[in-house]
Amino acid sequence: MGQQVLFVARILRRDDVANVSWLEPPSFPGFRAEWLPARVSGEHESRGEVGYLVVEERRAIFPARAGVLEIPPARLLCAPEERPREPLPPQITRVPGLALRVAALPQSGRPADFRGVVGSLDIETHVEPRRVGLGETVRVSVRVWGDAGLWDVANPIGASPHGAALEVFTRRPELALEPGAKLRVRRSFAYDVVPRSEGELEIPGARIPYFDPARGVYAVAATPAVRVQVDPRTSRSVVEVGTDRAAPPTGSRGGASRVARTLAISLALTLLCVVSAGIAWQRAARRRWSAVARAAERARAARARGDSETDARELASALRAALALEFPEARALDAEELFERAAGDDDAEAAARRLLELERARFEPGFANPNAAAAESALRRLRPRAWWVPPLRDAARRIRSRRAAPDPGRPAAPAGPG
Repeated sequence: MGQQVLFVARILRRDDVANVSWLEPPSFPGFRAEWLPARVSGEHESRGEVGYLVVEERRAIFPARAGVLEIPPARLLCAPEERPREPLPPQITRVPGLALRVAALPQSGRPADFRGVVGSLDIETHVEPRRVGLGETVRVSVRVWGDAGLWDVANPIGASPHGAALEVFTRRPELALEPGAKLRVRRSFAYDVVPRSEGELEIPGARIPYFDPARGVYAVAATPAVRVQVDPRTSRSVVEVGTDRAAPPTGSRGGASRVARTLAISLALTLLCVVSAGIAWQRAARRRWSAVARAAERARAARARGDSETDARELASALRAALALEFPEARALDAEELFERAAGDDDAEAAARRLLELERARFEPGFANPNAAAAESALRRLRPRAWWVPPLRDAARRIRSRRAAPDPGRPAAPAGPG
């Protein structure tokens, strides 16, 4: 249970077939399914006088429960080459279903902090710098990767055992999927550690228990603790630079004019920098939005020809690219994390909700993408925001949150009539 399984539909396409598309794409109830790139081997097989091109449709699937899980049949639509004299109708080919027997994970030898990670994985920790002054920051990075399902991996370092000796600020973890011969999942964690006492500080090592299906045993991927030297706090001296030129009198007209000119030049340069930055950001945002527009156009073309799977995949790609303009980490988050990240922002939350619905429903039986219009509407709502300058947008969000938050130091107003 939880082990990555490779699903392969090996399709032999006849040489006189112009196009093959999914009429009913494969669905995987009881599994988490991720797309893998198709393989066109280029090899041909001959059966009598008919030649076939070999194509493999592939998915990485992770069983979510034990027992016998059924993968329903699917159907392919095969369009033959156009022959004016001998028109041939499209043909439907059935892809058989199958059953997978999933064994439960053993109880014997299971570590107390095991969290359901199954498969091979590697882990590394990077700490920089190794020598700091008191009150300075140490960056700790932990990277985990492998063919295991790492979506729900918890904090690999755990709670700090040092108590008041240091402060730990945890950043949001990042997730990346690398489809290839198999699906490789990479999850990254980052921490800012601030020591509060001098001397030698020990950064605890990372630890992730997992089940190794190749050997049938539980194991632990771990990194050793790292020691950091904390020196006394260093003070920076302030150097005053003097001048041997006599300052003009306070009421001097020449001094006032020089100040006015300096102020005018500073304001002009500031305005020029702001305008240049706005123009550059607008051009960059338009270039990035073009990727959203292309994906949406491919989705509409697939919808017109009845290709629901391509329609859903391209719509999901367009939504994720549009959300990346708002949240740069959007491409590394899965749909659930991105929906949580967009909470409180109506337009972004609507787009993230449509993305979550598409990701959950893509492999459901009989999926026909009923929310395509809603996804297109969410994209249109995000488009005007592509030209906003992020610092101004973030400042506005902070001002709104401060106004909405109650002031704990202000006494409550007494209740009265009206």
